[in-house]
Amino acid sequence: MYLLKENYTIVLVSHVLRQARRLSDYIIFLYLGEVIEVREAEEFFLNPQDEKSQQYIQGAIGGGDYNRF
Repeated sequence: MYLLKENYTIVLVSHVLRQARRLSDYIIFLYLGEVIEVREAEEFFLNPQDEKSQQYIQGAIGGGDYNRF
């Protein structure tokens, strides 16, 4: 697994936050086609900088509460 991670770049598009957090090194958060935030995955989930990012993680927008999944 680590060998693959060193030799390849994979772009994962997902609305499943647990999956994104588990599999990603970086998160690019888009809202209505606009890039809102680019951060390392753990930093994105622990300390989102943008209000829309915070709302998405909390489930206020996007239809899901991260803590429920």
